[in-house]
Amino acid sequence: IFLPCFHVFIVFCNSPFRNIFFLSSKPSSNPSKSPSVSPTSPPTTPPPTNSPTTPPPTKSPNNSPGIPVITGGTLSLSNADISSLDEQQTKEFTAGLEHTLEEQGCPKDAAIHSCDCTILSLVQDVVSQRNRLRKLSRQLQSSVLVVNYELVIVAICSSSDCSDAQEVANQLYEQVTGDLRDAIDEGSLVSSLQATSSEISTLLENATISGDFSEVVVPILALLSDWYPNWIVGSNSCLSDDNAPY
Repeated sequence: IFLPCFHVFIVFCNSPFRNIFFLSSKPSSNPSKSPSVSPTSPPTTPPPTNSPTTPPPTKSPNNSPGIPVITGGTLSLSNADISSLDEQQTKEFTAGLEHTLEEQGCPKDAAIHSCDCTILSLVQDVVSQRNRLRKLSRQLQSSVLVVNYELVIVAICSSSDCSDAQEVANQLYEQVTGDLRDAIDEGSLVSSLQATSSEISTLLENATISGDFSEVVVPILALLSDWYPNWIVGSNSCLSDDNAPY
């Protein structure tokens, strides 16, 4: 038989422990029998996703070799005189040319590893023309800026041995020259150059542009080298540094 056991504390009035609080031997009031009027607020954190949001890594690196494809040409900007530009402004103009040619000419393709433009030279030429209609003896002079540039494109071959290198190069040449011709005809090449700075915008205000394109070149060493995958995670490229594993 269990008998309830109660602890009884007796504290005298003069005791130093007279401020002790006594624990009640009876439970607190009974809990409510009905639920609260309104439910609690839902959690503010969003539920977890059912699957990972990041794409899974590739199971193997890209083992298709890349080849350098070199093309370029000449741009002639009539009514454009850069002789008044100082050294810093000339650098800005050159950088703007390179950026514009990359933006307008580089293929937007997953098979393109890189595409870089280099301005080889800027030649200011003055063209003299005699006005024959009025039979004047004086000559009309117009300033022409001749720009020589080069585009180096590293493209991924379709075959593992890169036997289709020349075919890839020819396709890129048609794409690059076609895009640049459109940019010249539509005027977007000049307008993109004008966005470089206010000085250059004023300089090219009345400029017109024409272009000639050189042949595409695939360096012969690119076809003879041993390419192998770059095993660094996320590089998506190949190497040809004479360190290919055998």
